[in-house]
Amino acid sequence: MTAKSIPAGVTAVVRAFFWLPRSARAGVLILVVLVIVTLLAPLIAPHDPNAIDPTRVLAGPDLGHPFGADALGRDVFSRTVYALRTSLAIVFASVAVASLAALPWGRPPATSADGSTRSSRARSTCFSSFPRSSSRSPSSRSWGPGASWRRWPSR
Repeated sequence: MTAKSIPAGVTAVVRAFFWLPRSARAGVLILVVLVIVTLLAPLIAPHDPNAIDPTRVLAGPDLGHPFGADALGRDVFSRTVYALRTSLAIVFASVAVASLAALPWGRPPATSADGSTRSSRARSTCFSSFPRSSSRSPSSRSWGPGASWRRWPSR
């Protein structure tokens, strides 16, 4: 396949991928592998994830069952591969909900008629006016970085 036959959108995605920082590329690759495993779960899983085999109760790993068996004799590897489907669905749904919830917070300054950022400044001032509870808590004062257990400050 020559470079001329590759669609422009694909080359743009590949270029964008290589412009990402190394840690972001690693994250994207891990996510792609997990999505591929999720899509190919029926082909990858060697056994039915819900099939009970009383002869393999708490059996250790072997070639046929790479992760062993659980207390009911079910194949742990197959259950892990199928459970990945649910986990990724929850991840994508929560990111979608968070993105939709955050959209109204970031959109008004970009679409204001006069181009001002007054509304975003007001929101950020509102949130920054609350004290950071983790830095003000008694536990963070008594367990400072690298510190051993300390007594409460006397007043």
